[in-house]
Amino acid sequence: MHRPKYGKLTREIIEAMPDKDLEQAIFDNISQIIGFLDKDELRAVEELTAGQRASYAVWRVESEVNNGGFYQFYQNSTGVFGSMAVEGFRTFGAHKFAALMAQAETLRYGYLSGDDSLPDLDKEFYSTYGIENLNQLRIDYTRSHIEEFI
Repeated sequence: MHRPKYGKLTREIIEAMPDKDLEQAIFDNISQIIGFLDKDELRAVEELTAGQRASYAVWRVESEVNNGGFYQFYQNSTGVFGSMAVEGFRTFGAHKFAALMAQAETLRYGYLSGDDSLPDLDKEFYSTYGIENLNQLRIDYTRSHIEEFI
């Protein structure tokens, strides 16, 4: 079964959408917007609304860190979203995630040249899901700031 992908989200679509589908619909919509812009990924994301930027940057961190740690995040092109992700976590009220991301941003250059501090942050990042419900924070933000997603 294929899920619907919305080229344009409206207040009515977002309000009617169940929580379980909302995050994916937002990400699909942002991906389509970025795909239509004739710019590099970072520049395209910088032109999004605050909520869209936050969603995209945080998603990029999660997808990489949960797959291969902060090392993978910074080794891949996604590392350019680090500072934007700090702001994104703060936007959603995920303050522990924001603090970890800020710490990773500080440690990244030393780690990429041999310092071994980021793996400890990987473990902290994974355990923070038990403290802060990032999915619910994103959903709550989206529902209370719909204008940033339409």
